Amino acid sequence: MLKSTINMDEWLAELQTSTQGVAVEGFSTVELVRHLGCGRSRAVSLIRQAISDGKACLAGRRKQVAIDGTIHWIPVYRPTAKLTKKTS
Repeated sequence: MLKSTINMDEWLAELQTSTQGVAVEGFSTVELVRHLGCGRSRAVSLIRQAISDGKACLAGRRKQVAIDGTIHWIPVYRPTAKLTKKTS
């Protein structure tokens, strides 16, 4: 079985660099899965851990139109903490 090597700090750093200078309300779980290239359960786990540690928050809900035309309100998340680069 493959082990995911993405950790929470890497995920938050990636989000911060991809949103610098851009007004982004937040990322949905599906967008995080696509951006990180990991599975949905791993993305949800990262979000939960980041919220628990105070490094991310629920930014609100965004309207999204489904393939059948129905409107859904989906939760979006954003990083809250400034991260410092680790020195080795």
